[in-house]
Amino acid sequence: MPISNTSAALIAGRGIAGLVAATALTRCGRPVTVLEQAPHIRGVGTGLACHPGGPPR
Repeated sequence: MPISNTSAALIAGRGIAGLVAATALTRCGRPVTVLEQAPHIRGVGTGLACHPGGPPR
């Protein structure tokens, strides 16, 4: 069965991959729902820093 352009996407996980997938699908015009097991964001976990032109010196 073909997928229509208005099919909603359900993404499990608010990690890097989940947020990148949600962003990409949203830019393609798809409605997206992101589910996360954790009740709130905490100050621990993995972080990602992107610097234009490479890391700071």
